[in-house]
Amino acid sequence: MRKAPVFLLSCLTVAPLLTGLTAASSAATADGPRVVEPSIVKIDLGRGISSAAGKPAILTRQLSTDDFQTVGVTWPGRDVTAENLRISVRTLQSGVWGGWQALHNDVGDDAVAKQNVRGGTDPLYVGPSEGVQARIEVASGELPSDLKLELVDPGTSAYDAIAATSTYGAAQAAEPTILRRAQWGADESKLNCPPELTSTIKAGVLHHTAGSNRYSASQVPSILRGDYAYHLSRGWCDIGYNVLVDKFGRIWEGRGGGLERAVTGAHAGGFNTNTFGVSMIGNYDTARPSAAAVNAVAKVFAWKLQQYHRDPKGKATLVSAGGGTSRYASGKSVTFPVIMGHRNTGHTACPGKYLYSYMDEIRSKATKLMQAALVNPSTPKSTAPRGSALTVTARALRAQSWQLDVTAPCNGGRVARLSGKAAAGKEIRATWNGRLADGTPARPGNYTLTLTSSSSAGKARPVTKTVLVLPPKQAAQPMTEPSNGAGGYVPVTPARLYDSRAGLNIGVGPNGYARIPVLGRAGVPVSGVTSVVLNLTASCATAETTLTAYPTGRPSARPVATVPAGVTRSVLVTTRVGADGSISVGNAQGVTELDADIVGYYTDEVPEAGQVQAVEGTRVFDSRAEGGLLTESQPRTVVLPATVGGVDSSTVSAVLVDVSAIGPSGAGTLTAGPGDLPTLYYRKGETIDNLAIVPVVNGQLLLRNSGSPTNAVLDVRGVITSQVAGQFTAVKPVLLTSATLKHQTPKKVTVTGSQTAVPSTASGVLISLTADKPASSTALGAYPWGRSATNAAALRVAKGATRSNQVLVPIGTAGAITLFNNAGNTGVRVDVLGYVR
Repeated sequence: MRKAPVFLLSCLTVAPLLTGLTAASSAATADGPRVVEPSIVKIDLGRGISSAAGKPAILTRQLSTDDFQTVGVTWPGRDVTAENLRISVRTLQSGVWGGWQALHNDVGDDAVAKQNVRGGTDPLYVGPSEGVQARIEVASGELPSDLKLELVDPGTSAYDAIAATSTYGAAQAAEPTILRRAQWGADESKLNCPPELTSTIKAGVLHHTAGSNRYSASQVPSILRGDYAYHLSRGWCDIGYNVLVDKFGRIWEGRGGGLERAVTGAHAGGFNTNTFGVSMIGNYDTARPSAAAVNAVAKVFAWKLQQYHRDPKGKATLVSAGGGTSRYASGKSVTFPVIMGHRNTGHTACPGKYLYSYMDEIRSKATKLMQAALVNPSTPKSTAPRGSALTVTARALRAQSWQLDVTAPCNGGRVARLSGKAAAGKEIRATWNGRLADGTPARPGNYTLTLTSSSSAGKARPVTKTVLVLPPKQAAQPMTEPSNGAGGYVPVTPARLYDSRAGLNIGVGPNGYARIPVLGRAGVPVSGVTSVVLNLTASCATAETTLTAYPTGRPSARPVATVPAGVTRSVLVTTRVGADGSISVGNAQGVTELDADIVGYYTDEVPEAGQVQAVEGTRVFDSRAEGGLLTESQPRTVVLPATVGGVDSSTVSAVLVDVSAIGPSGAGTLTAGPGDLPTLYYRKGETIDNLAIVPVVNGQLLLRNSGSPTNAVLDVRGVITSQVAGQFTAVKPVLLTSATLKHQTPKKVTVTGSQTAVPSTASGVLISLTADKPASSTALGAYPWGRSATNAAALRVAKGATRSNQVLVPIGTAGAITLFNNAGNTGVRVDVLGYVR
């Protein structure tokens, strides 16, 4: 026999932070438990020693040590199982050496941990000890190198004493009382990696910790701290089990990440994904579990499996990830009981012969606790063509009545309801035909299907699925020549030209478009129109999307607006007209409802058409200094100053004005000018703006609020006048710059030249200004290069958002404009849409 050299390594300190207790532990002191500082002593057991089969390769001397309670042996290599070794220890307690206890090869593996992971035995709780002796026998082959005996002192916590008197509180079967990580002293700062989440749980795996059964209620937190420290020492992310149950029937949270979520544990090598690991504290190869512990295990499995609609008596098919501890090779599909023992997946006797004999009883108890459950559901795919039938199925765990509700928040609320009854064990098959009560196909958009059921025993957890109903795919537009040329501006009474909810219209689908005829409608002539101005409003977007606007027959990828899912956004657009007299609005993602309101047009055939003049941003109204909040049914008359940008206000027939809502108390709209069609939609607390072209009468314009009170600001960016010459020419949109705009650092952007088709003689440029995910909520300014900034905003955007707005900017020296960002850094994009000269 050759003895390995033995010496102590430096102590690894683990310092758990213990936070306040939950309601389940009301006996805590006012200050709560204090920080615990477990420590690990590592003893080197030798390097590469071998011997004849069946002989001890390592036998340490009887070592006196500092106090410890948990012991394990580790070696390099996560897939090294050391199944050829028989490892045992005995410990010194109160001056008396105990008998030899086996350390079992740990057949769990933390696949989430990526580096410096060591193989090892399960941690063995031996109770308070002050000495240890280790023995390792080799059945065949070689000893692993760098073997280490690890001794864990879990430290003491204020909760240890509290745990001695805490009881398993009354709770519904579906929501058992679970003592949280803070209550046993988990230091979250010591986690080696964040939790890995999956979409579902398919099965539960039962374990035992294989340590001593002779522990008191007050010792349970220290047992958990010891296991936690040992697993961290091996390079694991966290403690391996999702939940642990003590012999007193109390349930303890194990691995972090959220008990209500599907957190990948490290408890069943090869089958950690989509499983939930529950370990009973103790050795159940040598003792029978208590009734309280068995009931607690059934409760926690019933609760978790009901969350994911699994049948405790059913089967689940899992795919092995392989590894040295798994019974099955990587990639092999294996069918297991939904509630199984660890020995089903790995080479182990876990959870012990006595506990394993209770598996059927645990399945039966869990089934009874789950009451009127729906199990093994199937739902439709996430998208479906319009008019398709959609089916939800599930098996009834017991006899129950069921109901399927189909709701569409943006398309009328509940649109269908089906109901029926199912016998125990029978399949519920609920099919919605994809149509409304009048027989017409449901409109494109999101529909939520919710299957509920109930029996005399209670209600089942619903099965819910949201399906995006898609419109038919649209054909590509044939290429045509759009309108061209310069023109003066002619306003029209704002009128809605397109409403996706009206008549046979439907929402615009992904990569789809709405074709909107404009010539010959709402005061727009059938000829002589060079470009049109519309206010677009997108709503009920099923996904964040971008809108484009272009002359039909000339598709453009240049975004005019970014629309978050479920949010209503308005944006003014100016575009040329297609050869067929229409414009098109494109949608990038999901399904989006769309309104299009005509506000005016540019023409070269109307002598009295107004001339366009870009002006430096001029603030003409700020409710914070002029009358306070705008409230519903109390319109404000805004009087222009005597001159705006050097233009006599008495000659101004309309203004291009940036309309801003500032800090509204709730949702609402602002309307600038005549008519009832909103200029701008806002939400609670949202500061937002939109460019508008607003008629001016006798030097005045009207501003109205509908909805919650808000402050408002008006900044004039241009005027329509007879005093100065200036016609507008729309161009094919071109991306001029995409860059980072730094905090309060002016950026020069040259707008004239061949790239943009803006001539050097132009006096103003119309751009689409986009801010992309600013670091802070901010307002962007745009003004002539070589001039000083004014307080007028060109675009307002919230932190992390993406927004666009049209801006008319006078062109400064060197054919350039200046962009300015008031706060934080932001991505910025400038698309040129046209010019004035």
